[in-house]
Formats: sequence, structure tokens, C-alpha cells
Amino acid sequence: FPFFVFMETQVQDEGKKLGMTISTLDGQNQVPKQTADVEAAIAKKVSGLLISPITADGMAPAVKEAVDAGIPVVTVDRSVTGVDTLAHVGADNVLGGEQQGKALLEAFPKGAVIFELLGTPGASPAIDRSKGLHNIIDSHPEIKVACQQTGEFTRDKGLTVSLESGDGPLY
Repeated sequence: FPFFVFMETQVQDEGKKLGMTISTLDGQNQVPKQTADVEAAIAKKVSGLLISPITADGMAPAVKEAVDAGIPVVTVDRSVTGVDTLAHVGADNVLGGEQQGKALLEAFPKGAVIFELLGTPGASPAIDRSKGLHNIIDSHPEIKVACQQTGEFTRDKGLTVSLESGDGPLY
């Protein structure tokens, strides 16, 4: 994901300025791989963990294990469920979803049938953005959701499911 590549570059640059050694691991968008990476970091007794958990529930046990091992954990962009981490750095995705809903109401004051493209199933931004959207549109019956599909936060998958959703191509 270009977003995460940019973020990793920034973390490396800031780490160098502070004299820190930053080790980057790629969870490859797979909870078992990211869990193994966290467990390896715990075994190495790292002094801190900066993580963007693939899913909120799936990564909670590994993140809790790190916290229980006395490792300060900061989540970035994505959070975990039920774990008291040192901090979270990220956007208010519920608010972002609400802004999407308000934009829909403004763009289609007489109503519309929409297709909701979701991010990675179980990822906190996907959950929160959908929640925010529905906070707004669910009380507006003139906006109907024809279907929800996941694009898993990738352009290719988003395009594919957008063009092939429902009973056939949307184009």
C-alpha cells in the first residue's frame, strides 16, 4: 500500500534523527504472518512496537501479549479491540464516514441507490468508516445501499468488485 510505504519511510527518517534502530516487518496483509512478526519482536525483547494491525480483533491477542511483556505499543492508522496500548495515531474514521454520508445527501438530495465499497474486512478503518456512513444515511430512506463489497483497500480489488458487483458488470 503506497500509504504504508510513505509512512514507513517517515518512521525510518525520524528514527535516524533520534538515533534509533527501526526494524520493519511486512505482515503481508495476513494476520498469521503479522502475529508471528509480533511474537518474534517479543522474543527479541524490542524496546517498543509501532504497529498497524491488519484486523482489530485478529491482532488483539498478539498485541496484548506484547503489552503484557512490558513492551510499549503504539498503533498507527488501525487499532485493536480491547487492548490498552500506549497510544494510537490515526484519523477519526467514524467522522470520515459521516462526512461521506453528508456528501451523499448533498450530492443526491432526491435520493440514490449506492454501492458501498469497504476496506479490509475486520480492519478498524473499514469498520469505523462504514459505521460513520450509516450513522448518517440510515435515517434517510431516500439513500439505499444496493450492496456492500470489499475492495480490501487496494485499487485493483476495488475496481474489480466495482465493475463486477451484483448481477453483473456495473458499466
